[in-house]
Amino acid sequence: MVLFTPRLVRITLTNVSVLDEGGYFCQLYTAATHHQVATLSVLVPPEVPSVEVKQVAVEGGEVELICVSPRSKPAASLRWVRNSREIPGTWTRIPDGLMDAEV
Repeated sequence: MVLFTPRLVRITLTNVSVLDEGGYFCQLYTAATHHQVATLSVLVPPEVPSVEVKQVAVEGGEVELICVSPRSKPAASLRWVRNSREIPGTWTRIPDGLMDAEV
């Protein structure tokens, strides 16, 4: 609690995390109780993406590459680019901020 007066109550939350998201109530205690709700949303910046190669690439074969940027909120938007051009495909958002693509 940062400040408490008869007309003002102020709190400060430090080191917030996604677990702190939700509704916070301020209540006025009089003959009839009144309250107001503040909804806290916590944004999480994306981490630097990492790329995995699932197997050895063989000429004429197929290889799977996985790009991951975990823990971002809202979920990161990931795209594959080669020679300064985006590789078109069908992108699907899956849990933990991962993107699955069919190209």
